[in-house]
Amino acid sequence: MKIPKSFQIFGHTISVAWQPTLLSDQSFVGQARHRTNEILLQPVVEGVKFPRTCIEQNYLHEVVHTILEKLQRQELSDDEVFVDTFAQALHQIMITSKGEL
Repeated sequence: MKIPKSFQIFGHTISVAWQPTLLSDQSFVGQARHRTNEILLQPVVEGVKFPRTCIEQNYLHEVVHTILEKLQRQELSDDEVFVDTFAQALHQIMITSKGEL
């Protein structure tokens, strides 16, 4: 799965970037910054690189937050179990899809 540098949703361009200090600054390895239309991801913690599948799932987790924020569904965005499970399901669909119609 490719992680883009940016994407558009509802007329907004969301930029995606690596942020090497998220964990030291906060307690997470991904962050959706809705006011600045950014998704930040931390690929390495304490010199250990996350497996690509974890980075992809973290990215999709932040995408789900972004979608829910743009839909003004804060109660769903605040439900981390829902967001994480939805992102994991979406990730599995994306990486296991086969062929084209």
